Amino acid sequence: MLIFAKSWDLIKRSSERQYGAFVFSWLCLNKKPYTYMENAVVQKMAEMRNDLIHNGKMANKQDCVEYAEYVINIIKHITASIDKEKIFDGYKKELLRSILLKTKK
Repeated sequence: MLIFAKSWDLIKRSSERQYGAFVFSWLCLNKKPYTYMENAVVQKMAEMRNDLIHNGKMANKQDCVEYAEYVINIIKHITASIDKEKIFDGYKKELLRSILLKTKK
């Protein structure tokens, strides 16, 4: 996990880099590009988020509900699409490697 933490430090303050890392991780794991929602929907939600975060716009209840539904739908899609065995196997390998490195010291 130390490798992950060191890598995360490089992108933790940049959501665009995090999204790029996700897109290419998805590609490597699934052998196809990440395309869940129409670009227009993604662009609309990005603009809404940027208006709230960077431009000081105050969200109304409808904006909050719409954005929450958008995020929940993405999470549901991703979790349903993940090959959990492949991810778990990778996690186990990394955990064992980490333990072995610590015991060699």
